[in-house]
Amino acid sequence: MEKFLFLPKTGRRNKVRWIIVSLLTCLTMILSCQKLIPSQTEEEVDESSGSTGESVAPPTFSVNGGTYTESQTVTLQCATLGATIKYTTDGSDPRTSATVVVGNTVFVSMPMRIRAYATKTGMKDSAVATSDLFSITSGIVFVSAVGNDANQGTKDFPKKTIQAGIELAYSLFETGEVRVAQGVYPTYGGITLKSGISVYGSYKTDFSARSLSSAITTIEDRRTSGTCFAVIAQDITRSLVFDGFVVKGANTSSGDSFCVYTRNCQDFLTIRNNTIVSGVSESTCTGIYIKNGSPLIYNNVMYGGMAGNNIKISVASGNPIIYNNTIVSGTANNNSYRLLINLYTTYTVKIKNNLFIDLDSTSINSLLLAYSGGLFAITTNLFYMYPDATGEGAYVYYYPQSSGNVNINNYTTTPVYTSSDAQPLTYNDPAWRNLVNQDPLFVNPAANNYHLQASSPARAAGTDLSSEIPAFDRDGNPRTVPWSIGAYERD
Repeated sequence: MEKFLFLPKTGRRNKVRWIIVSLLTCLTMILSCQKLIPSQTEEEVDESSGSTGESVAPPTFSVNGGTYTESQTVTLQCATLGATIKYTTDGSDPRTSATVVVGNTVFVSMPMRIRAYATKTGMKDSAVATSDLFSITSGIVFVSAVGNDANQGTKDFPKKTIQAGIELAYSLFETGEVRVAQGVYPTYGGITLKSGISVYGSYKTDFSARSLSSAITTIEDRRTSGTCFAVIAQDITRSLVFDGFVVKGANTSSGDSFCVYTRNCQDFLTIRNNTIVSGVSESTCTGIYIKNGSPLIYNNVMYGGMAGNNIKISVASGNPIIYNNTIVSGTANNNSYRLLINLYTTYTVKIKNNLFIDLDSTSINSLLLAYSGGLFAITTNLFYMYPDATGEGAYVYYYPQSSGNVNINNYTTTPVYTSSDAQPLTYNDPAWRNLVNQDPLFVNPAANNYHLQASSPARAAGTDLSSEIPAFDRDGNPRTVPWSIGAYERD
């Protein structure tokens, strides 16, 4: 009996021992498998993000930081064939930033660091490469109507308002520029220009090209009361250019309306290649106002406006140069003056190759109003006026004043009137080559298309001014010698 009982006990011990050994063996195998699982899982995770373990080479920079006087184009390169490069220029991490850009060319137009990494399907992303700091002493800020003023102001992330672009450029550069894409830019307080910062409109939406004829960029003053200034240039001490805009003055129920107001700009300001559309005022509408300055004004088209006095260019003081503009009258209320240029100055004013056109005969008219005491160079212009119903129209009026005589083209006119009223002045000496009472034959003036027809008397009737201004017209087309009169060339 004891033997019978003993043998089973021995069998049970062996069986337990076998079970324990088997469990230990299984446990060892399980632990070995667990050691393999993590690396396989990482590969699967990496594989889901396009990586099997080998890393893409980090990007390199064709130009790696430094100080430059103008914008730089930097090429990003990667030694891994077929890799895609992603970068930021605002200091953010390109792997997580909302401002990341895909591409291999960076236009460095302002101080910045480039941060970039590269990716490729089936490989791990590269490490982030960071360039040295780029310092640009004369750079560019970009503005788009679909931008955001919180943006950096680069071509990829432009500002939204022109004023924000100007302020940023002025804070960054001694001299620089603001490039503005086509679109409408309303203002409710005027756009103030800053010394040394040129402002150029007429860029395509993506800034890939500029077209003065088709990429229309409009500044529109939307105030409805008070004295309004759409664009202001005041106390300018470094050269700047305002170029390529349509500027629309305010329709104000009180006060004056100015499209471009300049004061104390000396000879640092150039206004060119713009279309100036005067607003509405019960008082005075002025296209360009000049006080104590000598701006260079050329290739502008000026028209429109309804006001008590409608003036396209008013020179209070200074020595402006006014070349190759097309200046068309607006409407004056209350039988007041409609002046294309008001020369209220005793300084020297050069007026050449301009079209002065009055297409309305309902008010007291003068195409050019000169005050005695000034020296005016008025040559190779075309003057055309519809006959005035009141008989008071004149191509040039002058005010006889005690301060001096009217001197036009070195010909001094001694005042023969003692009245302080304006008097007509005959000045169409053939030697001065001004064309008087000749229809300029615009393509379609009713639609404000002031290009010249082929048979226009202004065609090839002007002076070659290439020694003073670039030989291009309002549309950017080259001038041909002899130049056409007005803003548009007709070769």
